[in-house]
Amino acid sequence: MHQSTAWKPPLWRLILISLAALFVLIAAQGKAQTNAAILEPVSETEFHHLFGIRSLDLLVAERQKASADLASAKTDAPFRDLSIDILPSIRPHPPLKQRYVLPDEFAILDRAPLATPTLVVAGYTGQPEISELGCATREHSQHNLAYRCNAPIALNVPGGENPSASFLKEMEAETGLRIGYDLWPGDKDAVTGDRLLSARDVVTGMRFTLRYLDQRGFTVAKASCAERSQWRWSYICLHDDAWAAMSAADKCEFVLDGLLTVEGGAPNWSFAPLPSPGTAAGDLIAIGLTVDPTEITDTGKLCQELRAQERLDQMLLDFIKRAPDDLGLRLVSLAEPDSALLSLSARFKGKEMIVGYLSSETPSKLPKSMPTLAKLWRGLSGLQVCDNVDCSGPIEVALPPLPDYRPKDVPLPSDNQIAEQRSN
Repeated sequence: MHQSTAWKPPLWRLILISLAALFVLIAAQGKAQTNAAILEPVSETEFHHLFGIRSLDLLVAERQKASADLASAKTDAPFRDLSIDILPSIRPHPPLKQRYVLPDEFAILDRAPLATPTLVVAGYTGQPEISELGCATREHSQHNLAYRCNAPIALNVPGGENPSASFLKEMEAETGLRIGYDLWPGDKDAVTGDRLLSARDVVTGMRFTLRYLDQRGFTVAKASCAERSQWRWSYICLHDDAWAAMSAADKCEFVLDGLLTVEGGAPNWSFAPLPSPGTAAGDLIAIGLTVDPTEITDTGKLCQELRAQERLDQMLLDFIKRAPDDLGLRLVSLAEPDSALLSLSARFKGKEMIVGYLSSETPSKLPKSMPTLAKLWRGLSGLQVCDNVDCSGPIEVALPPLPDYRPKDVPLPSDNQIAEQRSN
């Protein structure tokens, strides 16, 4: 048999070549692994803690216990999984309440001044004159002209030349509006001789009427509409439960359609703001949060402004009631910014504006109380509490942090949980 005489490498050389190739392959894999992400080993128990919903107080309490357990733990035991004990200690500390990352960079911004609502003061250009007493004349028996002659309230004040003081006092207490400023006995009814209740502007007149109806209803002594002799108005009545079931917008439109157009004598009405007798020139008589008070000529504008002013009044009233008593806060007219120590802003119809000025009996206590007042005002749907007139000036704001994808800090598992995990 023929045997080949070709040269063959020795066996030991083949073994060396194979080992070299294997070494190169292992080195390549090792290099790839060095570029791969290194994941923190997390047990199932810690995974539950990591993504479970826990209160901040509980997290802090459990973390303190975990730190004590870690300090007393034996770390020299062989083959022990120390990741559960060690890794949480190098994660971020528990965040402050309502913040996940503390800001470490700030910027100074120049805050633009805020405007006030539209203000109308006594003596403005185009202001009508107060009509002569007795100007009202009836067109028919069901028409008492309470909205005629600068009297945008559908209510008569008994007493003629000497209006009933007790009646006016009751109206002031029940509606929260001031006799002699918000409203006053104006023109005389041509037939009854009673004085017609006048308001400084049509929004105030409507607010009075709605508050009056909320308190007293459409009938005397809560009588049924079936008792026509007990109707407050001779041409309209509504049961109390039906009135109470209406929304604020529906109440406003109902009074406008059912009272204003009748009392005014025509479906087209317009009432310019008018100061009460004796008001000094320059005194504030009307504001407009959503519209100029001199341009309220339709139901939509009037009802929208009415709701805005009712909301603002409640916000300011609640703020004064809840503010610390020792500050002695009181409201200042929006037309008198120089006498104000604090300014309040809020948003109406998408626009932030100054809606209130405040003075204080103890100005020295205001700086320390600013955080409390700011939190209180925001809780009432307000925006800013400022120590200047228009909330302008430089402010320091925290810049948003860089992206941070680290998991939230979590407490260590208890000893029992660790023991249970190891037994599994």
